[in-house]
Amino acid sequence: MKFNFCLKSLPLSYKSKTLAIESKTRLLLGLASVILVTLNILSYWSFIKQKETTERVAQSRLTLQKLEAVFSSVKDAETGQRGYLLTGQESYLKPYHLAIKSIDPQIEQLKTAILADPKQQQQLTTLKGLIAQKLAELQLTIELRKNQQVDTAMSLVSSNRGQQLMDQIRNLIQQMQGEENEQLKNWLTTRESTIRKGQLIFLLGIVLTLFSLYLVSSAIQQETIERKQAEASLKQLNDELEARVQERTTELEEANTNLLRSNKELEQFAYVASHDLQEPLRAVNSYAQLITRKYQGNLDAKADKYLGYITEGATRMQQLINDLLAFSRVGTHGKPLVLTDCELVLSQVLDNLKVAIAENQASVTHDPLPSVMGDDIQLIQLLQNLIANGMKFRREELPHVYVSAKEQEHEWVFCVRDNGIGIESEYFERIFTIFQRLHSKSEYPGTGIGLAVCKKIVERHGGRIWVESTSGVGTAFYFTILRSRQ
Repeated sequence: MKFNFCLKSLPLSYKSKTLAIESKTRLLLGLASVILVTLNILSYWSFIKQKETTERVAQSRLTLQKLEAVFSSVKDAETGQRGYLLTGQESYLKPYHLAIKSIDPQIEQLKTAILADPKQQQQLTTLKGLIAQKLAELQLTIELRKNQQVDTAMSLVSSNRGQQLMDQIRNLIQQMQGEENEQLKNWLTTRESTIRKGQLIFLLGIVLTLFSLYLVSSAIQQETIERKQAEASLKQLNDELEARVQERTTELEEANTNLLRSNKELEQFAYVASHDLQEPLRAVNSYAQLITRKYQGNLDAKADKYLGYITEGATRMQQLINDLLAFSRVGTHGKPLVLTDCELVLSQVLDNLKVAIAENQASVTHDPLPSVMGDDIQLIQLLQNLIANGMKFRREELPHVYVSAKEQEHEWVFCVRDNGIGIESEYFERIFTIFQRLHSKSEYPGTGIGLAVCKKIVERHGGRIWVESTSGVGTAFYFTILRSRQ
């Protein structure tokens, strides 16, 4: 009876252990999912805080820059007035006239930069009045000098009224700069703190993710060990009972059948558990998209702003994927190289960039372009990337891009020249490497893949690409295309 009890109770005990192991594995899997979702939320919060503080820092720096520009323009106007009063020569009024034209736009830009700071706005109103008085005083003395009333003009200058106004302007600008520097310091401190928190979250995420994987792995490993132990115990008992009690064979076969079925169920469960580890990560992205579509515009401004960040991140990721796909397909999905008219290629490029050219008020000119052995689709992509860069990396003046081609012995040397911000010589090689950016995304958008694609296209056409540039003057990209295949 003792052996009979053990034989009958063993399958029930094994099933109970199996259920307990499954419950424990599900519990640990749920814990791992909660950890992963929590880490995603914390990472997103850290990203939002870093972006917000970075924008604040950039705003303060812009304000300081605009304050300095306004004061510089006022000084230029005063310098021009003094030179004219002393000499009577119109040429001395050139800096005065330039300053007069630039002061109002600079003040408007400054007003926009401090839009969220009521105190600075109030001080700007005072500053604007002082500048108006100063400019009126400068204009009056200039008019007197033009009318040959030199003594009267010099008398006004000697009254020190202009100097007093200039001192008031200087003091007020210094006060505004001091307050803005204090704000900048605070935002820099906040940004550093946020970055440190982000790094801590990242490190914590690695530790907790490894811990989650360890928990699940331990549960599965424990289940495997206990299953093997149960199998070994069952086999041993079966061997003992087979020799002593033949009538127990049926029960043992039934127990073996139950055990095999349980093994299959446990294997299936282990597979499902491993597969479902990916679901929390996919759920974060899916639900973010659902929230954007359903609730954007129905929540407060900050929520819409955060939804915008999520959408912007998804857009950047899609652009990155598309750019990477384009990069990978250059050598595998290209068309055969045939005689291609580059005039038609450039015409299609200009048609593709028509909206961007109009928005940037850019001009694109070119010399007569030849026909070369090439893939027209990839040549369009090549010229479009280079011309678009010439408009994107622009200075304050209107962008101008010039395309030319020069014939050499076995190839054509093309040049795409712009009047943009230029590139330091130390970065000439780096810019053609994938994901290498010289500017932040907030300054110039993009994925850092465009020039790498250009290099790959040129190399597929048997050519080479390089750059010549002067910082603050402009950039010229050169690339070669064979005249005919050898």
